[in-house]
Amino acid sequence: MKPFTPNSSTRGRIWRTGAVNREWDGTWTVVGFSLPGAWRRERHDLRSRLVRGGLAPLQSGLWTAPGEVDVAALVEGLGLEGHLRVFHGRAAAPTEAAGLPAAFDLASTAVGYRAFLARWGGAEPGTPAEDDLARRLLLHTD
Repeated sequence: MKPFTPNSSTRGRIWRTGAVNREWDGTWTVVGFSLPGAWRRERHDLRSRLVRGGLAPLQSGLWTAPGEVDVAALVEGLGLEGHLRVFHGRAAAPTEAAGLPAAFDLASTAVGYRAFLARWGGAEPGTPAEDDLARRLLLHTD
């Protein structure tokens, strides 16, 4: 298996954006796609890249993410450009922007963040690692 090598978009999402985007400008990236039924592998590859890029499904073939996502870079090499429609913009009336995050499983994400803070938030992290390198690797994995 080839090891995962983060591209610049992934590195930016992990290291520069942070877990909480406090500078969100209220914009959204919306990606629509329609692939032939026989293209199961292509559909799986596309969905995997969209998830990795921070997008979530609103409904079948319609995905969204807060902020501006470079979808072209995200799907590069898949050969599906002709099947995608990508938009950047703001929610407009009568759409309630507060309802758009419903595409994301925020309850599970909150549980994960609480577990992370419980394990790593104290002065002495609650981990069985024997040395600093092992603790750092566990921290990055979590």
